[in-house]
Amino acid sequence: MGRRADRVRAICRHAMVPVTTMASVTAAVVAREFLTDWPHIPRSAFLPVFLGGLTLPTLALVLVAASQRSAAFRAIPWWAVVLGVELVLVAVAIPMSALSFATGLLPGFLGSIVLPIVLPEVRASRAEHARAAAERRIDASLGKARELLHAGDASKRIDALAEIERLAQTHQRLRGPAVDAICGYLRTLGDVGSEPERRARRAAQRILAGQLRRSGTRLDLTGACLEDLDLSGCRVTGVLTGATFGGDARFVGTKFGPGTTFGKAVFLGHARFDDASFSGDSYRGDVFRGVDFKEATFHGDAVFSGAYFHGYAGFARTVFRGVAVFDGATFYGLTVFTGTSGRINLRGATASQSWATRGSRWPWGWRTKPGRGTLGAYQDHLTTD
Repeated sequence: MGRRADRVRAICRHAMVPVTTMASVTAAVVAREFLTDWPHIPRSAFLPVFLGGLTLPTLALVLVAASQRSAAFRAIPWWAVVLGVELVLVAVAIPMSALSFATGLLPGFLGSIVLPIVLPEVRASRAEHARAAAERRIDASLGKARELLHAGDASKRIDALAEIERLAQTHQRLRGPAVDAICGYLRTLGDVGSEPERRARRAAQRILAGQLRRSGTRLDLTGACLEDLDLSGCRVTGVLTGATFGGDARFVGTKFGPGTTFGKAVFLGHARFDDASFSGDSYRGDVFRGVDFKEATFHGDAVFSGAYFHGYAGFARTVFRGVAVFDGATFYGLTVFTGTSGRINLRGATASQSWATRGSRWPWGWRTKPGRGTLGAYQDHLTTD
């Protein structure tokens, strides 16, 4: 609506002087000769004069608009201007009174004011209908691809993923729906152990990573089964609660948006979060076989309450700008907090009394104190006493 109003105002500015002049002249002529000459007006002269009056002012406006690159006036074809000039010449050659000429010229001139407004709107309406039809075809293609993602044949799923990737790359508005479709597929379990299905899921993960590197669309991988996921360098915002990460999971340099949660996720391999950036994420109840947060930055509170670190847990040079909470967390392997900065609360956390935890480096001010765990096993308690 704003662009249309600006266009109308521009037309009115260009037409103000010629409209005022023509209307004044016509009104004077009509007022003088209407009562005396009306019965003698040759009706056959109206058409050429009308068309001429339609074109001549339009020609002037086109010349003005051409210098100012107005799309509204460029909508008038050149042949219409030429035809109008010829019709004016014909009209001049026909004997008629001033009133005849004026009464034919006035409506034609008024039509010249309306024409630059109507033509662009008609063309814009046609273009809008064509664009809407094209979008409907595109949406239908995406819908068909989403249906094939849940087909029984894994090869069809790979073809559907390729079509979804193509649509998302070509049409920016489909990136969000494409990510939703891929996440929905990864949330389904199916026969994840078969090789064709594994190939399809790896393809889905690759396409998902590509989309997240471009747009950072919010995702939902609740309970998803993932294998060797690599979202390094992506912008991730969403829910990964209860997800299972088979193989190694790589989030090197990944930027995690606000509200991202990995609650109760299971990492069966090594998880790398080197140089990642977090905005107050939660890893409450997570299970790690091995994890490295080296040089990562947590801009909000980091919650690791009840997490299980079964292997190496690296927090070397990690920056916690909020509070890092590890209450109820259990460390079963080598743990390193060397060079870590920020507020870290390990109260209520325990460490296994085994050779695997020997050599662990705890944050400044924290040490282990022998004791028993909740199941009666010998465990060290983290304390500042």
